[in-house]
Amino acid sequence: MKNLIRSLILLFILSLLSIYIIYIDSTTGALTRLTVQKTEIINKSIPSNMDGLSFVYLSDIHAYTLDETYYEEVFTRVNELKPDFIFIGGDLLDNMSLNDDQVLKMIDWLNSLEAPLGKFAVMSELDFEKEETVRAIYAQSNIEIIENEVIDLHNKTIDSIQLIGLTSQSNDVISSIDQAKYNIVLSYDPAIYSDWKDMDIELFLTAKTHGGQVNLPLYGSLFSEAKGKYVRGIYKTDKSQMFVSNGIGVSDLRARWLSDPTIYFFTLYNK
Repeated sequence: MKNLIRSLILLFILSLLSIYIIYIDSTTGALTRLTVQKTEIINKSIPSNMDGLSFVYLSDIHAYTLDETYYEEVFTRVNELKPDFIFIGGDLLDNMSLNDDQVLKMIDWLNSLEAPLGKFAVMSELDFEKEETVRAIYAQSNIEIIENEVIDLHNKTIDSIQLIGLTSQSNDVISSIDQAKYNIVLSYDPAIYSDWKDMDIELFLTAKTHGGQVNLPLYGSLFSEAKGKYVRGIYKTDKSQMFVSNGIGVSDLRARWLSDPTIYFFTLYNK
């Protein structure tokens, strides 16, 4: 009986210790434990002159919810990858009001991103709440906002792949999509995948959920935006795949667990 009581006490102490360690890590180290996820995309629809080109996908930056030194590390890591394109998937800023110095710093950071073939972004609901500021930052950072439209991405030739920027679940752009080309959808909301996953669109890049941000075993996510069928990771059908980004910054909860902030780096190959 004494051995049982001792075992239960030890289990209780170990449980408390584990909870404490998780709490400390989730509110400190995990917040800025930046990772780079590298993926090779092989598809015959990719033009031969774009073989080997790469792009970085960032989302949910939520500027200034974390230390400036962390954001500087993010942008430095992106440039170290030397991408040809950069895509930004929404939630550039957070709910807080920025002063002039912070806005100028954000412009400096985004301007420092090097992508010789172009930098592109979509807007989120939160971006539209700060629309004037977000548009001004992107405009002064040489980043093109794409809103429910299709654009061709080139490598200095007429051959191209298509980037489809969605700011809502609009079907108005479908007629503009050339399904013979390799197509990438850039959309803040992963719910779009339910309606579009069976189309001839190969890659979806979505955001919003932060990969759950704080994920508890058996319970799920504590993050208010991590709802619906698509919360974290990669989802696939026979025709397409979707990456739901873990994001870079945080919102609501100043913590992360089992969802490290992530830079996504893709390389395109035609065979």
